[in-house]
Amino acid sequence: MIIVLALAIAALALASLSTEITQKPFGEQQVQTIGGFGTVEALPTTREQQSFTMNFYGNALVVTGFATVYAEPNRVYLELAIETDEPYKNATEAYSEVILKAQKIIDELKKEECVVSIKTEYVNLHPIFDYVSGMRILKGYTASYSFQVEISDLSRAGEIASKAVALGVNRLYGLFFGLSEDKRKSIEKEAIGKAVDDAKAKAEKLAESLGVKITGIRDVVLGTPTTTPYYPAKYYGVPLAAVTEVPSPMPIETGKGVAVSVTVTVVYEISEE
Repeated sequence: MIIVLALAIAALALASLSTEITQKPFGEQQVQTIGGFGTVEALPTTREQQSFTMNFYGNALVVTGFATVYAEPNRVYLELAIETDEPYKNATEAYSEVILKAQKIIDELKKEECVVSIKTEYVNLHPIFDYVSGMRILKGYTASYSFQVEISDLSRAGEIASKAVALGVNRLYGLFFGLSEDKRKSIEKEAIGKAVDDAKAKAEKLAESLGVKITGIRDVVLGTPTTTPYYPAKYYGVPLAAVTEVPSPMPIETGKGVAVSVTVTVVYEISEE
């Protein structure tokens, strides 16, 4: 009996609340967007109820500024590898072949002043099988050693690649451009400034269109800057023929350079004009 009574009281309260809500004079709501950034709602048209909202921030405009700055790269990364041409009967022989050759190449490349660092990417050793009359028969083992060479002098990158090939590298997995740590940080600061300017320009245009005034800044959120290397050429496991002398250096073109992109979201305080 108590439960039934409680439910009845709750139903009456809900009905009363619904009647009160429907009787409030809410005017027609309008939604306006500019450049696809943020939504401003003009709620009830009565003076005492008029307010401006942006998303869930209250009396504010929320805009996002974007900027991308292209920088001349000062790093080149070569992706190289040594692989056995034919399967070895013994796993140790296949492994030793690429490891000893890799060590020789790395030692020689480290002597070059423009080589900043050399990083091992992966080492593979795997069996090769033949299938005869439905039976799997071990044919031998192949091995590979992949490494990355970081070069600080772009004018010598092609020369270093050619030298590596002459020393025994038989796979070229590509190259890409990058920035040193100091240069990357400097370009990021420039991109942040431009993103803030972009956000400010959008906010001023939006405020002018809506007839409101920007009175301050409530919040700023900086997205993580991203650095996108520019790839002029990319090869996926291109085999290189054996050579007996150093081949001609490959041409290196930097194109547009390295892109550093930044996103800044700014919440501006606003008031009516």
